[in-house]
Amino acid sequence: HAYLYKPENPLPKDEQMVLIKSFYGGKNRFSNRTQILTQAGLYVLSPSPRGSSGFGKEFYALNDKDLGGNEIIDVIYAAKYISNKLNIPPERIGVFGGSHGGYATMRLLSFPGEVNNNKADFNFGFGMSHAGFSDIIHFYNTCNIPDWVVLEAGDPEKEKEKLIKRSPRYNAEDFTGKLLMTHGTNDSRVPIEGSRWMADSLEKYNKNYKLVEFEDQGHGIKGLENQIRFYKTWFDFLESLNGKA
Repeated sequence: HAYLYKPENPLPKDEQMVLIKSFYGGKNRFSNRTQILTQAGLYVLSPSPRGSSGFGKEFYALNDKDLGGNEIIDVIYAAKYISNKLNIPPERIGVFGGSHGGYATMRLLSFPGEVNNNKADFNFGFGMSHAGFSDIIHFYNTCNIPDWVVLEAGDPEKEKEKLIKRSPRYNAEDFTGKLLMTHGTNDSRVPIEGSRWMADSLEKYNKNYKLVEFEDQGHGIKGLENQIRFYKTWFDFLESLNGKA
């Protein structure tokens, strides 16, 4: 299940872009962010990967203990579908999300091609991660929701090897596309080290990335001036890509 939001005035065909929400999508509700993006001429796809709410308890629990697993496969297939449907190439298709969605964005751009014996691949052109965690075990040790990490990812003490493999920080060598990371310096839910360490790993392998920090901001971006800076950061990044926004 997914919602496709179409711009009233799309960009020229050879510049069209699709932004796919990497998690917490597929909900029938108004979104300021979606409206801002479509107003700029962009397509937005909001899918419901397994683990999403709105489809009952069983579907909501499908990604328990499988963070970065089959939920990632679902988004990859959503990307394949929309690329074919709109005839827009992978290099102009990107993913975006915050928190769990920020992690999923980084995971999608560094996905090794197989998880749980399921193979899938898609060469996303770019990603925009806000307040994402790049190291699951560090996130567990420093966040204010460690019980959530155990529920979604598994016990870090018993499944250390699996969680390291699913942490984008340790897969930077395989990273493809261009990544924008934004993060508040006072985030107690997902400490900013998750983005800083990701930046360090990407720098080591000479990957294309940018990290923008928001001083004294928490897990979300508050205040008009900060909101303006946040969206200006997004659109400056999008304009730096092959397409225009």
